[in-house]
Amino acid sequence: TLRSNWNWNARANCASLLQLNSMTGNCHVPRLTIWYNTLCPVCDAGIKGQKRRLLDLVKSGDVEFRDINLEPDALERFGAGVEDIRRRLHATDAQGSLLTGADVA
Repeated sequence: TLRSNWNWNARANCASLLQLNSMTGNCHVPRLTIWYNTLCPVCDAGIKGQKRRLLDLVKSGDVEFRDINLEPDALERFGAGVEDIRRRLHATDAQGSLLTGADVA
């Protein structure tokens, strides 16, 4: 059924993103995961500013910021690597689609 397929997909996404809440056992897949480069001082400062502006969304888990340097192969399935993220902002949405540049905003 549609509902059971959705549940299976949600669990698969949760397991692959390693976002299982250890207290409740619930899984939350962020609406948007923004990949950035902490080794770039300008990028890092820009993301810190965005985190402050989007504080409520970050706290709720709807938006997540992740350092590509800690997970260099994270976007490999899209053909994007660390150098791509260093040059242009990338994000993934809850459906697993890749967004780049202005589309992230």
